[in-house]
Amino acid sequence: GTFTEYWDGRKDDGTWHQGPFSGFFDVPSSLPTNSIVLRRPPTDFANFRAEAYVIQPVFHEGSALTYTLSRNTNVTMTLTDPNGNMIRTLISNASQTAGPQSLEWDGRTDAGTLVSTEGVYTVTLTGVEPVSGQTTTRLGAITVYQ
Repeated sequence: GTFTEYWDGRKDDGTWHQGPFSGFFDVPSSLPTNSIVLRRPPTDFANFRAEAYVIQPVFHEGSALTYTLSRNTNVTMTLTDPNGNMIRTLISNASQTAGPQSLEWDGRTDAGTLVSTEGVYTVTLTGVEPVSGQTTTRLGAITVYQ
């Protein structure tokens, strides 16, 4: 679907837009003068996957978590164990540029210890657009064996 965004004239990198633009806009009476309303789709995490999706951390196996961002986004990635406990934050609200991205998980918790529970671990990838504040979330899975 679409998302309504209120634009103050700055581009994603914070600089002011210069030059022509076109678009249809319907300005509610509560917006300040000279505001422009734009619509654009939310950030997309294309090709989100874990490679390998089955690991044995005791044998020093890990998983590469890859995805492609459709635009610059602040990204958080966490892992939750089979019991629903968050065990690791790989990245927290970090600014990432549009394009392919990759993070590694080595089967360790935030405390640095190897996970102790076998089963399916949930990977939560969350992106927040720095301009609009719109949030997008994707889920993935990695199976851990001891």
